[in-house]
Amino acid sequence: MVKLRRRLVSITGVMVAAVALLVLVPLWLPLAVVADLIMLRRRLPATRLLLFALCWSWLETIGVSIAAIFWLFGQRRNQRLHYRLQAWWAASLMSALQVTTGVKVFVKVDDLSP
Repeated sequence: MVKLRRRLVSITGVMVAAVALLVLVPLWLPLAVVADLIMLRRRLPATRLLLFALCWSWLETIGVSIAAIFWLFGQRRNQRLHYRLQAWWAASLMSALQVTTGVKVFVKVDDLSP
């Protein structure tokens, strides 16, 4: 019961944050840009971080919603389906990170074969 309550609180919080960030874009975006410029931060780090937060919160909301749909339709143990969802989520998150902040993540895979 504690786990269910914790999930309900955290998932609801992320969804509320996603909607709030989206609805309040006309307010926070210009304020973030002005704040960055006043602080003489030409690369606009606060603005870019807030844009990433917007992307992240919506990716989380979409991912959790799709996982809930899987669960409702009896696919909660379908590992292949969940793996595809996780792969989409991770790729989308890395794309959002690169687009909004310019950060690129490189993964080096060592050959593990004997």
